[in-house]
Amino acid sequence: MQQVQEGNAVAGQQVLFVFSDAFPGRESDYQQWYLHRHLPDMKQVPGVDTGDFFRRCAGESPESSQCPEPSKNFAAFYTLGKPCDTVLATVFERSGSPAMPRTDSIDRSKSLMLGATALQPSSGDDFLPKHSLFVALTNELVSAADTGLDRNSDSPGEAAMRLFRVAESTANKTSPASYLLLWDVDAGLSETALLDRAGQFIGQPVFYGLYEKISN
Repeated sequence: MQQVQEGNAVAGQQVLFVFSDAFPGRESDYQQWYLHRHLPDMKQVPGVDTGDFFRRCAGESPESSQCPEPSKNFAAFYTLGKPCDTVLATVFERSGSPAMPRTDSIDRSKSLMLGATALQPSSGDDFLPKHSLFVALTNELVSAADTGLDRNSDSPGEAAMRLFRVAESTANKTSPASYLLLWDVDAGLSETALLDRAGQFIGQPVFYGLYEKISN
C-alpha cells in the first residue's frame, strides 16, 4: 500500500456524517420523525449549511459489513460552516427541548457521528449528493486517491465522489476508521460492484453501504 499525500485538509469542506438505526418495528416512525422534525431542526442550528437523510437500499445486507457496528440502516449528511464540535455543542444543548424534540424510536446504541474534512482544498463546489450514496469507511488509501477522488465521473451511473479525513473522535466516541468515501451514484449498481470500483481509491473497508436519498 503506497502512502498518499493528503493535501491541505484544513481548506476542505467540513461535514458531519451520522449513522443511525431504529428499534425493530419502529423504522417507519423513526424515518418520519427524522424527515419531518429532526432534519428541519438540525438545519436551524447555526453552522449547519445543508442536510440530507438517507435509507439503506432494499436488498443490501448489513451483514456484508465488517464494521463492529454493522447495523446502519439510516444515514444523514450535513455540510458545515463552523467546526463540528461547535455545531454539536449547540445540538446537544437543544436536544430534548422544544427546539429539538427527541424520539423513542431510535436505538441510540447504534448511532455513530463522524466529523470529517475533505482532503481536497475547497474549490467553491461543496459535495452535495443528489442521488443514491455509496459510503465506505477505511483506514487505507491507495495512490490514485491523491488526485482522482474530487471529481465528476464520466462513467455511466456515477456522479461526484469525495474523500474525507475523519476526526479521531466525535461526540466523545472514537471513530472506527480514518477516512470516509462518499460517492454519489444514480444507477442501480450493487454495493459489491461499487466497492470493487472504489478499490482503486481505498484499501480494505471497515464498513460499506449503499443508501437512497429520501429527503428533498
